[in-house]
Amino acid sequence: MKQQETNLSKVRQAFKNGLRLTVVSAISICNTSELRVYVTQLIREGLDIKSEWRENNGKRFKLYWLSKE
Repeated sequence: MKQQETNLSKVRQAFKNGLRLTVVSAISICNTSELRVYVTQLIREGLDIKSEWRENNGKRFKLYWLSKE
């Protein structure tokens, strides 16, 4: 299995386990900094992934999660 497919599986599983991910958390949990790429792929697969801008210490970042609806 290619590394990209492995990372996509890790990100998919993290969302299905109820985790909320940022790029920083995806680095440690899924070993990838390309969270936005994988989120786009998962949305195309039909997963209902929501996102929201957050701010901490003056830095903006996006939080992603799988909608339970």
